[in-house]
Amino acid sequence: MDRAQVRTDAGPSAQPAPPPPAEGKIGRGRRSLRFLKTAPGNVLFVVTLIAFLAFWQYMQTQVRSIPPLYLPPPSAIWDALLENFRNGVFQENILYSLRNYAIGLAIGSTAGITIGLLTGSIRKLDTILSPYIWAFYATPNIAFQPILIVALGFSPLPKIIMIIVGVVFPVIINAMTGVKTVDNSLVQAAKVFGANRLQLYTKVALPFTVPFILTGLRLGATRGLLYMYISEIFGSTQGLGFMVLQATNKFQTPTAFAGIIILVVISVLIIKAFETLERRSPYSRKVAV
Repeated sequence: MDRAQVRTDAGPSAQPAPPPPAEGKIGRGRRSLRFLKTAPGNVLFVVTLIAFLAFWQYMQTQVRSIPPLYLPPPSAIWDALLENFRNGVFQENILYSLRNYAIGLAIGSTAGITIGLLTGSIRKLDTILSPYIWAFYATPNIAFQPILIVALGFSPLPKIIMIIVGVVFPVIINAMTGVKTVDNSLVQAAKVFGANRLQLYTKVALPFTVPFILTGLRLGATRGLLYMYISEIFGSTQGLGFMVLQATNKFQTPTAFAGIIILVVISVLIIKAFETLERRSPYSRKVAV
């Protein structure tokens, strides 16, 4: 009998199963679907932003409801932005601010995660440190800025200390809360299987606490940026805050608005970076602290 006439159990009309799609195609398909889902919101944001800027430009150039000295039109702010980038003023101040911010964020995050994990897992340490942590968190720490200026001068060190103070407490509180919410049955099961204290941290407590830590880092990063800006306004000779203050004192309102816009853009980029880190974390889950 000819091989072409051999019938299978599925019948003469059965077709071979198609091969599974390649992994790359699946990934590209998911990214395309995600873009299609977010596109309407992004388009709406761009349209509303353009409409707002157009309305602002019209009111300040045609109607002139508010004097340009107090609220310059977007075109004047754009011109000031380009001019200060061309002469290098913005680059110098942005680098100064971001360098201090990066150092403060790194130290504050490391200290906050370490103190939070230890405080949340050791009861005696929690009893001793928790009142101080909550007291300093509730205190407007920027009040210490004049004391730091008197003690340390106008060097970058007082700004870095203030950034550390702004970052460390949200990280401590979230890490501490995450450790305290670890399911005790998981800890007991790990102990039954012979896990030591280090393994309890790395295999049980830390994976459960990662979403809380990421949330604390996002909150601490934004708070540290605020402390950076305020410390530069009240005690600096460089930085974005100092530049905005100097422009305001000289009645260069477009330059002041340009500096504020740069700070807003930096803030949004930092928040988006931490949101992406939270979303892509293998331990990511929604938490509310």
